[in-house]
Amino acid sequence: MTDDSLCRGADIFTKNDKSEMTRSVFRKVLNQCGYEDACLHEPATRSGDSPGMPRLLAYCRPPFDVRTAAIAIGDSPAPGASSRIVQSYQNTGAPIVILSVRENVEVWRQESDDPTKIETFPANNLDSFFEKQKKNLSPQAVYRAKNLGQVNEHYQMEFVDAGLMPFLERDVGEKLGELLTNVVGEAFADWKRIQGDSQQASDLLLRSVFRLLAGKILRDKGVRGFKTLNVSDPVGILRRVTKHCGGVSDDGKIRRESLSLLEGAGRRIFELSSLRHMSTESLGVIYESAFISKVTRRRLGTHSTPPWLADYMMWQVEDWFRKIHPEERIVYEPACGHGAFLVSALRMLQQFAFEEKIPHEKTAPYLRNMLHGADIDAFSLEIARLSLSLTDIPNADGWRLYQMDIFAEDPFAKRVPPPALVLTNPPYETFKEQERLRWKCVQYTKYAEILARTLPHIRENGILGFIAPRSFLTRKSEANIREKLVTEFEIREIDQFPDKVFRFSGAETCVLLARRRAPSKSFTTHCRSVTEKGVASFREQYLFDDTQEVQLAEIAQAPAYHLHVPLLAVLWRKLKCNPTLGDFADIGRGIEFKKGCPVKREGRTHEILRNVDSRLLYHQKPIPEKLVFAKDDVRRWGAAMHTGIPQVVVNAARVRRNIWPIRALIDTKGLYISTNLYAIRPKNKIYSVEFLWALLNSPIANAFVHSKSGKLHIIQETLETMPVPHIYSSRDLDATVNAVEEYFKSADTFEKTGNPTRTDKEKLKHLRLQVDAEVLRLYDLAPRDERTLLDLFTGYNRPGVPFEQTEYYPKDLVPCFPLHEYLSPEFQRSTAGEIRKIDFAKVLSPQMKEALRRAVELYSDEG
Repeated sequence: MTDDSLCRGADIFTKNDKSEMTRSVFRKVLNQCGYEDACLHEPATRSGDSPGMPRLLAYCRPPFDVRTAAIAIGDSPAPGASSRIVQSYQNTGAPIVILSVRENVEVWRQESDDPTKIETFPANNLDSFFEKQKKNLSPQAVYRAKNLGQVNEHYQMEFVDAGLMPFLERDVGEKLGELLTNVVGEAFADWKRIQGDSQQASDLLLRSVFRLLAGKILRDKGVRGFKTLNVSDPVGILRRVTKHCGGVSDDGKIRRESLSLLEGAGRRIFELSSLRHMSTESLGVIYESAFISKVTRRRLGTHSTPPWLADYMMWQVEDWFRKIHPEERIVYEPACGHGAFLVSALRMLQQFAFEEKIPHEKTAPYLRNMLHGADIDAFSLEIARLSLSLTDIPNADGWRLYQMDIFAEDPFAKRVPPPALVLTNPPYETFKEQERLRWKCVQYTKYAEILARTLPHIRENGILGFIAPRSFLTRKSEANIREKLVTEFEIREIDQFPDKVFRFSGAETCVLLARRRAPSKSFTTHCRSVTEKGVASFREQYLFDDTQEVQLAEIAQAPAYHLHVPLLAVLWRKLKCNPTLGDFADIGRGIEFKKGCPVKREGRTHEILRNVDSRLLYHQKPIPEKLVFAKDDVRRWGAAMHTGIPQVVVNAARVRRNIWPIRALIDTKGLYISTNLYAIRPKNKIYSVEFLWALLNSPIANAFVHSKSGKLHIIQETLETMPVPHIYSSRDLDATVNAVEEYFKSADTFEKTGNPTRTDKEKLKHLRLQVDAEVLRLYDLAPRDERTLLDLFTGYNRPGVPFEQTEYYPKDLVPCFPLHEYLSPEFQRSTAGEIRKIDFAKVLSPQMKEALRRAVELYSDEG
């Protein structure tokens, strides 16, 4: 199908003699669904038809962008062309597409990849379709499905793919960010030559290019005063944008010779296709990727909040926020940057007004009284003003955004009233000592100081949502903040994230959502976590890898008030009375050499394990290196003070950041080890190194260490407190030790095979699983607890084995069986696959065959 034929097909929509449908017909049914005439747009005129634009576009409410686009209506010359036409409408953001296709109507769900056809019906049934689906197709329902569907499944609906909008915003933001980075890069050398080689000159170029982009956006969205922008006059564009966004004027700073560079940059930007549908949330992506210099990021600790995370936090407290009286819904974002949370709050306040049928043009003064933000960076505030203004087109500027140092000034003293909603992603950096003294700060980190200063001002039933480093949940110096949260706030949610959430920050983070109301002892807190592998799923569908419900009154207790709820917290509480690894074994790190030691010298060599070769399989013996060193080279001997004792050596740094962090190998010689390793030696002869090897490489040990450790290191206390089974005699260990020995023997044979078959690998894998099963049998966990534990390992390839293991149970196995039962011959013989292999003609007795024959005849007669 050519583009010409698509365009010819487009004529059908507007020619009554060839089409069953007209714009007036669709306007009528959309009005009946609740769409106002002002929210129905005709993007393309008959003389400028384009296969990439619908004939009619219905928005839920102002502003008109991908966030509020609801239904796109167009036509198709034939059913075979429809999918391509629907895809061409994707950039509008409308999740529902309705096409007139000859004498029929097709209803499609727009998606981030290929669209899905939902329904086809005769054109004369259009009225009845809309009447039947009136509730589902209403502006309120579509908006909630688009914006809340990912957070709350109650609002999901068949017609709307909740992942479409985040995909479009991210896609537009990344593409524009890439373009603007190229534009800046192309101009940079000449700009530096003309304006000077300084940070101020670089910032001026970034600011100017952003303002050119802002002018393009404001023009495409039809904002008054921007429709007649002239690319040949870059200074004029910059002045208009600066005035509109309340930015700091750069008049006089740009030299005449630089104007041609800005004109060239402006032409590149204004040549882009229309940005009419672009949402302001895409600006956050552009801001982070193209407009924050490394110097600014380092100086201010800037890490832009992704729109999808700001949306998640805002919508998770929507029910609390709705209960607050409209005149008391004061929102405050300290260290607001480009205003991600303010934009999310603005959209929610607009939605409340829309549901209460308050005209959009009458909400401007109210919204500007409700939203408050503060930041030290003028350019960030300029972007925040633009973002808010674009979200409230056509209303003018006037946002209460304050350029101030919130450590040197008190924003609540004169400007910010007691807030009902505080959302923030503050800087994570530690204060320099002179800064703490100058600003009289109590806390040691910037985020903690902001929280400590803000909490007292939140009104009763006011809401708090913040992002902080994960260490906030346990950091000793911040216990007083956690105490205030635990005793004065209902903490609804604590979420933990890996270090891949923010593009330019390596911090592991947490999100906390709470309401200022004294909690009851039975108040339930949802503790959730996302793994490194799960970030994409959370970003696209808000899926967590683990969710636990706890009563913080039982966990967050004085004096520490820890809020960290580790993975499998319920299981670890059940095993609280078990002995620990520290009861079973001596645990210590090895030799720590002095700086610059050992130096090369002649003398006696010592065999030492400084590191373990990552290529070694876990059943293999570690290979020492020979090193000459003297006592004077050693700062601390640690566990290496005594050698010749059989031991299990364990890495001090995590092997992997996922659920398999431990590498444990047997060292029967008891060699020297370095501080990079732990030596674990049994205290009692009944505990052999083979048993300790099985224990330390087991899923329960790996899960415990993973849940209690940071992303880099395994601390000694974690190993010492690891729960171990109750052991009453050496006979309790026989099955485990025998399984280890059988696995080691088979693994050695396997290595010598040279070209092992798939069957060989499956047999060895079964023996390795049998070791885990015997360890778990000793713990005597409830079947559901054991299944929950082992399911955490699904999708992660097990390290240190010569076969692939990515799961313990098949995904389609629903019942909970202990692993030793699942691996048993009796269970394996009972599986459907094994039963199908049986030749019943050979194994059934004559009497049984006769009974089956009569049963078949009986049921055949009934049929």
